[in-house]
Amino acid sequence: MDHTNLLAKYCDATKLKAHDPKLYEDIVETGFFRADLKPEEDLKGKDVIDLGAHIGVFTLSAIAHGAKAVFSVEMNPINYSHLIGFTKDIPNVKCQNWAIFDGITRYVYHFDEGTLSKAAKTGDKEKAIPAFSLEEILDFSKFQGDDITLKIDVEGSEYDVLLSAPSRTLRRFSRIFMETHPVPHNDGPGKNAKFLKEYLAYFGFEVVKYTPIYWLKHDDQGREISWTVIDNLELLKLVRKG
Repeated sequence: MDHTNLLAKYCDATKLKAHDPKLYEDIVETGFFRADLKPEEDLKGKDVIDLGAHIGVFTLSAIAHGAKAVFSVEMNPINYSHLIGFTKDIPNVKCQNWAIFDGITRYVYHFDEGTLSKAAKTGDKEKAIPAFSLEEILDFSKFQGDDITLKIDVEGSEYDVLLSAPSRTLRRFSRIFMETHPVPHNDGPGKNAKFLKEYLAYFGFEVVKYTPIYWLKHDDQGREISWTVIDNLELLKLVRKG
């Protein structure tokens, strides 16, 4: 059975895809849920933390492939409303309108870039979102054991999230699905995909799948030019070997 048919058991898959075709393509058609990657081996019977859940493409795909439960976190209120709409009838999906950060910053402020929402430490108070660390999110989920699957796509905050997490927290995950992002150089050294992969290797994680993300370039008049690969923008699947 193809992925769309699997999803159709849990939501309007056509509507989900139409809402954000590029996101659906990156996660499903060319990314984490390609049939040849056998995603059911990573998800069946497992608890899943989905950080940066957006409208629920990964969350719903995980459920469709047999995940036991998913705890989904999305900071953008508009995306969160769609996430609730797509998952409200699935009892083993729990959603929160929170941000994920370093455990020190208690509120962040979202600013929009199209359908994306990035975190900033200062901003409009009306856009303040409660922020929690990865360790706290695990506690809230009430998931047990050390065979949990983590998906993280948080538009550059992955560095703050993962580098601040205690080793005992990181070792509770057996698999990590992650999108890495380029960040400004003035955000400090070490914030690039290469460093993050090397850092996670210290905790036994090995990259078993790498997919570069292509972006459509435009000229000054807005005309499409070509697809290009952006440095440090990657889809990664990591498995803990030790």
